[in-house]
Amino acid sequence: MLGIPGSDEFMETYQDALKKLTFKAGGLQRVSKGSFAWLCHTYFNSTTFKVELAPLSQATRRRMLVNLHPAIGDKPFAKIETRHVRV
Repeated sequence: MLGIPGSDEFMETYQDALKKLTFKAGGLQRVSKGSFAWLCHTYFNSTTFKVELAPLSQATRRRMLVNLHPAIGDKPFAKIETRHVRV
């Protein structure tokens, strides 16, 4: 990390590092902004997902999207093609 602990430079670097982390069952997982994993994390924390979907729909969508993480989680979501997710 840059800067002296407590300095503005240090705190800015620290906050940037925190933005790259997401929590999931089993611990921390590092995700890159713009990746498929980041997109899923953003969606799972959205009002649309949390409020507008029934619990069963949430669980189903979460399971389907999380199952794709090993194959495409680190890829930029804008570059994902059908061939990346075809079963």
